[in-house]
Amino acid sequence: VLLAGKGDTKVVNVVHGYLFDKKTNPLRRTILLTAEVILRGVTDRVAVMNRCDLEIAEKHRLGKAVIMIPGVGVDFSRFAAGDRSGFRRELGLKESDLLLLFPGEFSGRKNQAFLIGALAAMPENVYLALPGQGLRLEDCRKLAGKLGVLGRIILPGQISDLSDWYAAADICVSSSRYEGLPFNVMEGMYAGKPMVVTRVKGHTDLVTDGVGGFLYGWNDREEFCDCIRNLAGDEELRRIMGEKNQVLVRQYGRQQVFSKVLEAMTTERT
Repeated sequence: VLLAGKGDTKVVNVVHGYLFDKKTNPLRRTILLTAEVILRGVTDRVAVMNRCDLEIAEKHRLGKAVIMIPGVGVDFSRFAAGDRSGFRRELGLKESDLLLLFPGEFSGRKNQAFLIGALAAMPENVYLALPGQGLRLEDCRKLAGKLGVLGRIILPGQISDLSDWYAAADICVSSSRYEGLPFNVMEGMYAGKPMVVTRVKGHTDLVTDGVGGFLYGWNDREEFCDCIRNLAGDEELRRIMGEKNQVLVRQYGRQQVFSKVLEAMTTERT
């Protein structure tokens, strides 16, 4: 981002999420961090979206100034009230079935294969919807067939309007290795769904364990399944957590965020 105003043009690096953290392979971390360090001399400001990235940027002085912004804002107005009952019938789901939803690109970082493996350890009435495309899609389809759960996984491809999908879901989940400030989590919160997401950067900035859902260790199948079981048998808990999420996520709406981001970008700092 280039900001033109009085004096010289300012260069702002808006970080949607560094692709590394403290647990990343040391070689990969070094390579990715070195690229950021090389550019810090020409970067006036680094704008990050979560606490972990803030710590990284400040520790390594990746810009002349480091600021934190509440994302870039989500356009919640584009989400209409979905048709839960009608759409679930279209999907062939009964009222007693539990639908987990994780929209996203099929990649190693998103780690959909983990969810497919976990589904094999869950009751037959648990289903998993994975809207999206990507290089790992066919691998995930084959894995689901190998594990005998292909009939309980919905792979609709890329969906432009997820309103009905969020309405039909009972729990929104994520298996990501790391995030910036993920849209899919904020969208699920806005839809009033409880979240079961990995305990990684980006997620921990949005979801408080036990409040709007549950956090679990990355690739920890037992902990993930326990979280799902806790919510599966308690419809009232799902409702309470979902309502809390609807309140908490309002601060990330586009209108609420725009002025804060603009102020953070343009305010002179010493």
